[in-house]
Amino acid sequence: MNCYFFITDKNYLDYAKIAINSLLKTNPKSEILLFAKDCNPAFPNVKTIPIKEVEHLNYNIRDIAVNALDLLGHRLKILDELKEKYNKIIMLDTDIIVLESLEELFNLSENYIYGKDELADYKVFRKMLNNELWFNSNLYLNSGVLVIPSKVIKDIELFKEFKAELKLRSFKYLCPEQDFISFTFKNKLFNLGNTINQLVMSEKPVKPKVIHFAGPAKPVRVDSFFMKKCKWFYDVFYEHLELNKQFISKEFYLNNKNALRAKDSLYDR
Repeated sequence: MNCYFFITDKNYLDYAKIAINSLLKTNPKSEILLFAKDCNPAFPNVKTIPIKEVEHLNYNIRDIAVNALDLLGHRLKILDELKEKYNKIIMLDTDIIVLESLEELFNLSENYIYGKDELADYKVFRKMLNNELWFNSNLYLNSGVLVIPSKVIKDIELFKEFKAELKLRSFKYLCPEQDFISFTFKNKLFNLGNTINQLVMSEKPVKPKVIHFAGPAKPVRVDSFFMKKCKWFYDVFYEHLELNKQFISKEFYLNNKNALRAKDSLYDR
């Protein structure tokens, strides 16, 4: 058995609804699991598992974009549970839009964790913060889309090891569970390229399967210059905003629509 796996709280619920509905449109054959804290969304063909309690992790992570360390750590705790039931797990961020079927990813070898490599860009980001990567590796995978075979992670208690890592060197962590996975499995990583998880940082690639509005790339955060440069991505976001209007909150819909409209003068939609 294989599964797709999301985790969200009420702060990212609307993003999760867009992401999950875009995945459902590809008619996946595998299970879709949504672990939800402080919210109880209902989706057809999606198994929603309420999170009753999340362990508090009292560590100061330098990346100001990380404001939910407890929930990020809980992703690893869920992986510890899922690896006992599923052969392969595709872990997905909520701020993505799926454009094509991902089913072929379940046919990959069980010997590696698969995703998009962003080692070069991440090293530059860390250097700007005067906090260079503490381990040597040829790859560093973004956790927006990760294909995780249970075989690779079965012998490690992920959540336990994650807490031990934070106790040892939390000052080195910027993107917590992403740093942890790339460090712990540095010899078991495989790069699938940009199309599997296209971060909104460049022009439209050839037939991307997933686009990822990570961090400051979200319409309500991005500046006008960047939105103009990456016009195609925001056209896709606008399309899915309208497609999901009846499912998402009115506040989320209007905030994002107004942010997109405010920059309309830069180009013709």
